Amino acid sequence: MARQVSYTVVSNPVPSEQSELYVLFAGESQTKPAHRIGPKVYSFYLMHHVLSGSGTFHCAGGVFEIRQGQTFLIPPEQLISYEASEQDPWRYRWIAFNGGQAAELAESAGLTIARPVIDTGANKRIGVLFRSIDRT
Repeated sequence: MARQVSYTVVSNPVPSEQSELYVLFAGESQTKPAHRIGPKVYSFYLMHHVLSGSGTFHCAGGVFEIRQGQTFLIPPEQLISYEASEQDPWRYRWIAFNGGQAAELAESAGLTIARPVIDTGANKRIGVLFRSIDRT
């Protein structure tokens, strides 16, 4: 059964760029099969958490097969691309953030340029936390 394509995003109307950490925007999407972003470079951090489905993420010369329960980080100033699976396109939530503590926060979560993917397994709380940031 095909999933209905959806896309929602909320933006922070007044991001405090002087803050040590601030959210720019957040959202959720059920992508169409083979939906592709990039190649492109962002000037901020962009973290995705996969709620269902799968896809491929290209970053810093690495190719990562991503599935449900995994989170991947796009660091600033890196050439990246990512694409949903043709057979099982992903549904994910994302958060764009920046600030003086952004790199430290990402690293403390285990996400680096060399290791931009972590597996949170069946922990549904991660998706709920992403949604909470979206609502806030």
